Amino acid sequence: MANHQDTYSTQAKVLHGSILGAIFVFSMFMPYFMFGIVPTLTTESADTPVTASVTVPLPAGFSYEWASAEEEAIAETDFKWCRFCHSLGEGEQHRTGPNLYQILGARVADKPVFPYSAALEEMKDDGEIWTYEALDAYIRDPKGNVPGTRMRYPSQAVIENMLDDTARARVIKYMLVKTR
Repeated sequence: MANHQDTYSTQAKVLHGSILGAIFVFSMFMPYFMFGIVPTLTTESADTPVTASVTVPLPAGFSYEWASAEEEAIAETDFKWCRFCHSLGEGEQHRTGPNLYQILGARVADKPVFPYSAALEEMKDDGEIWTYEALDAYIRDPKGNVPGTRMRYPSQAVIENMLDDTARARVIKYMLVKTR
């Protein structure tokens, strides 16, 4: 009888260990399942040069100043889902999406040590840069604007928010103000 309990104990340990291992592996790849991006731990190397940005025109009336603290708070709320995948600070690590520091005027797919999709790499090879209009179009409809991109939105509410021209303009302004 004791031998049967020892066998059960060993079998239970193996089973529980397997279950915990499966849960761990599943959790590691959750960003892939949600956003189509393989998780990586990357940092920008200090010895890797970042291509200088070019000056690009901004829409008429664009200002790096907020009209009010309320407008800034609304923009921060609009940007909250973007923060899940993108960091904004200089030298901050990439997340499931690349760091967006000084993205305006930068070449597409030019952040070092980030595994871009083939679609964005092709845009880089074509010499495309992130203009305000390009950011606006990409954020409005990532898959429609760049077929093959891995960027996705986590919910229908976020998609609807990014289809709203005013909300999308706030998101872009927030990103540009924070990464200037």
